Amino acid sequence: MYVRVKRQKTTVFLQVNPTDTVATLKSAIGDLIQQEPSTQQLYRGSTALTDTQTLAELGVHDDDELGLALKKEDGTWEALEIMRHEAPSDGVAE
Repeated sequence: MYVRVKRQKTTVFLQVNPTDTVATLKSAIGDLIQQEPSTQQLYRGSTALTDTQTLAELGVHDDDELGLALKKEDGTWEALEIMRHEAPSDGVAE
């Protein structure tokens, strides 16, 4: 199955298994975005996920969306911010 991991204007698509843990997912994300797993916090909705939980335990399904926040230099987490893409305008004024 696939999950979408979103942070600000970036979306990462990952192939995962229901038995994968959040820690496994963070490791795969880290390989793609050059961020250590310890500097990542994943969310499902507004709930922070625990590294030891499996995707099946969390009820994550194919094509689900998870949020990603990164740790700032001062040790706090950035605000969870996911930009939604809007359909392009056709340029016609109403």
